[in-house]
Amino acid sequence: MKKYLLLIISLFIFTSNVSALDNDKNTTETKIEEKETITLDKEETKETNKEEKKIDKKKNNDKENVITTGEIPEEKKEIELLNRADFDNLGVNKKWNITSKNESNVRKTPYVKNSKEYIYDFSDIYTPEEEEKMRKEIEEFRNKYNIEVIILTYNLPYSNDSANETFATDFYDYNDFGLDFGSFYDGVLFFRNTYNRDPYFDMYSFGEAQLYYTPDRLSSTLDYIYNDVHNARYYQAFELMMNRLNTYHKEGKVNGYTINEKNGGLEKVFSPNVFLIVVGSIIITALYISHNVKKNQMIRLRFDAKPYVENMNVTDKTDTFLTTYTTHWTESSSSGGGGGHSSFGSSGGGHSSGGGRHG
Repeated sequence: MKKYLLLIISLFIFTSNVSALDNDKNTTETKIEEKETITLDKEETKETNKEEKKIDKKKNNDKENVITTGEIPEEKKEIELLNRADFDNLGVNKKWNITSKNESNVRKTPYVKNSKEYIYDFSDIYTPEEEEKMRKEIEEFRNKYNIEVIILTYNLPYSNDSANETFATDFYDYNDFGLDFGSFYDGVLFFRNTYNRDPYFDMYSFGEAQLYYTPDRLSSTLDYIYNDVHNARYYQAFELMMNRLNTYHKEGKVNGYTINEKNGGLEKVFSPNVFLIVVGSIIITALYISHNVKKNQMIRLRFDAKPYVENMNVTDKTDTFLTTYTTHWTESSSSGGGGGHSSFGSSGGGHSSGGGRHG
């Protein structure tokens, strides 16, 4: 009996030990799994942190590039320039001859890749939204009147006003503006020089557009937009300018002008009717005077006093002071500009100017 009791007790103890070993094994496996899970979580967190750091670093680099390189934001259209030396005739696709006299001008003139941008805001005075609206308005004007409109802003140091006219008209002549319109590239260019020591602006017309936008009309437009340009309200100035361009075109060409067929310059013409009226008036007046002189109805002109004084005897001479006259005037500079004029660029082509304004 005792043997059976000892055997049962031994079996019970053995079974208990086996269960304990199984529990220890399960506990160990659970700990190992938990450890592996924790290790994986840590590695995933490290990878995530690395990716976030890369993104942050990229953002910082992008910001630094904008600051250090002056790159234009994506929403602002960048003006793409080409190297003239890479193209035949230095990239000039118009009829102008490139000679030793104007080659330097051509090389110094920015050569834009896209001549259909219309707005070349090197000084960055317009917002992207303003440029978009301006382009649409210019396109409507071009399609309606077949006249190019170009807006140019640039920081150009200068000491003589003529440097502004040379730069602006060269920019028009040596790029592909106006190629679709007429044999002398009909168009209008507004130039704003943002040189901080002496800001300046002017308007120029080319080809047949000069018949609508003569020097006087351009000068009047500059006065019309002066306050807005001077106070950096550039978009408002653009709107006023476009209104004037539309108004003058509706009024039609100015009488008494023509375009020279050889160089595109603006020339005044003498009307045959006016000539006949002047000549006729001179002839009639001459006949009237001749007729009345013959009838002694007019006093004959004499060129010496001898017949009247030959019987006179002068015995005394006295000088008597009567009065004095003083003439004076004041030169007005107003907005610092002059009157409009017509001229020729370094290309040899003609253009008209509003005379320019400072401020």
